[in-house]
Amino acid sequence: MGLISTGWTKIRMKRTQKTSLSLAAVLAMAISGVAAAPNATASGHKSDKRVAHTAPAWVSHTHSLGNASSKAKSTFRVYLTPNGGLDSLKADVAKVSDPKSPTYRHFLSASAYHAKYDATKSSVSTVSSWLKANKLDVTSVESHHRYLSVHGSNAAVEKTFGVSMKKFKRHGDVVQANTSDVSVPADIAPLIATVSGLDTSPHKVRHYSAPPPDGFRNARPCSTYYGQVKAEYQAGFETPLPKFKGKVLPYAVCGYTGPQYRAAYEGANPTGLDGTGTTIAVVDAYAAPTIAKDAEKYAENHGDGGYAKRQLTQVVPKKFTHQKVCGPSGWYGEETLDVEAEHAMAPGA
Repeated sequence: MGLISTGWTKIRMKRTQKTSLSLAAVLAMAISGVAAAPNATASGHKSDKRVAHTAPAWVSHTHSLGNASSKAKSTFRVYLTPNGGLDSLKADVAKVSDPKSPTYRHFLSASAYHAKYDATKSSVSTVSSWLKANKLDVTSVESHHRYLSVHGSNAAVEKTFGVSMKKFKRHGDVVQANTSDVSVPADIAPLIATVSGLDTSPHKVRHYSAPPPDGFRNARPCSTYYGQVKAEYQAGFETPLPKFKGKVLPYAVCGYTGPQYRAAYEGANPTGLDGTGTTIAVVDAYAAPTIAKDAEKYAENHGDGGYAKRQLTQVVPKKFTHQKVCGPSGWYGEETLDVEAEHAMAPGA
């Protein structure tokens, strides 16, 4: 390895009045509000309308273990349609992306989007009142009125949405789910985009056997220091590369090693400090099984020598949990980079 990471780099994007929303951003926020708010009514009328795609597809080919307990609780979300309707929002998005449209590339700021498309307070109130009338608790409202968080008994869920809650054994877990799409009163239907969360199946990663992490190397060609190698040719150094605004840019830096980093810091402020007498704790999930060997090899390959006896130790729990949903192998490379970076900057710690 030639690149040192000191952990996850968090990139925060702050929207302001001048920040515009891209097509993808607008679509991602599609489920957010609605227009007029009719009076709340009870469920069970003949005019009830089904909300499409609210039943999990897998229930049709999975054997049921019977009815879920009517007293068991469900926690789910009721998403609200955009103010003016989803079709109207999609049409506006299409216009922004159409060169022939007068609103082409007239992107909205975050505040303008919310002002135009977020659900109104009356819409939130109407849907909330309907849920409460059916003995379901609205525990919170999303800040931009995208959805309501709801909690209640399966008995109330079945009565409110006209569904049956069944138990299933799926991928080794006993879960509960609705066996048909939910239905809502006709006057409430325009306000609701979808309902999610009645299916309690955990979202699992496909592979969780946690093999050792892959090796990593920066692609060549690259520069030992910034500006060393000019990007005049492709990797084979035969095919010319185009210039950027009339200039030849340098290839990216291959990655700085521990001695290079320390030399940069010491050159600015010589202290002789190398971490001796201190302990650095790196907290990560799951223990990379090859971390000691990998860190030792990295140190040897990049000028820091090996580790002293018991300089690197791992403290692990008796067992790990949630491996199916958290992907242990995904953590291995991250924690190894963390350890290598700490040793590179403080080899005596």
